[in-house]
Amino acid sequence: MTLRFAPAAAGSISGALVITSNASNAPIHTVTLTGNGMISVPAISLSATMLDFGSVELGSSAIRSLTISNLGNAPLNLTGQSLTGAHASDYTIVRMSGTPIAPAGSDYIEIRFAPSATGVRTASLLISSNDPNTPVSTVSLAGSGTSTAQPHISVSQNTIDFGTTNPGTPVDRDLVISNTGTAALVLVGQNVSGTSFLLLTPAVGTIAPGGNSIARIRFDPPSMGSFAGTFLVSSNDPVSPTVAVSLHGVGGGSTGPRLALGATVLDFGAVPILQAKELDLEIRNIGTSDLVISSQLIAGTDALHFSIVQAAGSPVIPGGRTAVRVRHLPTSAGPKVALLRLTTNDPGLPTAEVALISTAVGSDEPPSPPPATRILGAYPNPFSSITTLTYSLETSAEVELFVYDIHGRVSSSNYQGTRDAGCYIVTFDGSRLPRGAYAVVLKAFTKDGRRMTHVTTIHCVH
Repeated sequence: MTLRFAPAAAGSISGALVITSNASNAPIHTVTLTGNGMISVPAISLSATMLDFGSVELGSSAIRSLTISNLGNAPLNLTGQSLTGAHASDYTIVRMSGTPIAPAGSDYIEIRFAPSATGVRTASLLISSNDPNTPVSTVSLAGSGTSTAQPHISVSQNTIDFGTTNPGTPVDRDLVISNTGTAALVLVGQNVSGTSFLLLTPAVGTIAPGGNSIARIRFDPPSMGSFAGTFLVSSNDPVSPTVAVSLHGVGGGSTGPRLALGATVLDFGAVPILQAKELDLEIRNIGTSDLVISSQLIAGTDALHFSIVQAAGSPVIPGGRTAVRVRHLPTSAGPKVALLRLTTNDPGLPTAEVALISTAVGSDEPPSPPPATRILGAYPNPFSSITTLTYSLETSAEVELFVYDIHGRVSSSNYQGTRDAGCYIVTFDGSRLPRGAYAVVLKAFTKDGRRMTHVTTIHCVH
């Protein structure tokens, strides 16, 4: 026999089961029944009552998660998930919890903090539900907006090799000095030391954020032999107040191949985004035997924006000349700096570098959308301090890039805002990261509620 207990009310309920039979010793048998009626109700539980986003740089963002659990014995219906408070506009719910949540189940909410001003920024997350004991749950949100605008000096090369030249035949080289920081870079000193080296043209005294300037140095050996010097640049960069560039040159005869460049800087000027511009670099052989060019390539932070469309001919006979044609096709706005690197059999200058500079202007929207939402790559990778990340979107979405270390901790985040379908380039500064491998995660949230992610790996080797 199976009995069912279905209480109609809460509390202790008792009853009896009476069994009548033809047993002579016990024709009537009574069994006492007891039970306790309970009301089925949901019970909300939160993983935290406060989310601390820490300090976030203006223009960046941080995301925190909150887990919602149902400890009751009935489905938990979430009837509202909203933000309120003095700085609620600095917070965004990027993922709402699903509803209903089954008994013993859980789900989560993701909230982004993107400060619009410096200082402490507070708000509250309100969660309404059918929990009769806690119909509205409040979670405090707190974060601080910070701004650390400062200049950062960068030079196109740490060593300038002037190669071999006859005494009395000067050779000039250019050095590009850039400001990759967020405040004006002030050059307070530019000094050249070492016999036979001279600062012909100093760089301008103040370089705006994202700008650059050129210093021209001359090597004029008075006699045969090797010469060394240093170009010291002092600035208001708080991290690198002094930058030293090594200078090397050889005074000697001109037997064998000898490379001569028509310029040490190719300045493309202002170039509209997604419009190509081409410049030629003349290469001459002023030596006494054939000059062999074994390698021609583009390197540097913005190498992706430059390409060789016509390589220089090789070999170059004594007294002959050739040219290499470089195309510049910027895909994003701002200053661009790269290097054209030539490897030859000139014993005095086996590797020659020419700086490539420009300022890309105009809209950074490409003409047509790419086929997928993904990270297209990083260049350079491995990298020592700065690498360039390229990603594509198949549709308009709110975008954020995260960098995680091997332990799954967020090392950096970069809030891109809402972007239309297309390709985009982001410069990532990893100079303060420890050496090792990192995962770059692209998170894209579309207006129709879709969430798309893509992951790639970068390697920091400084």
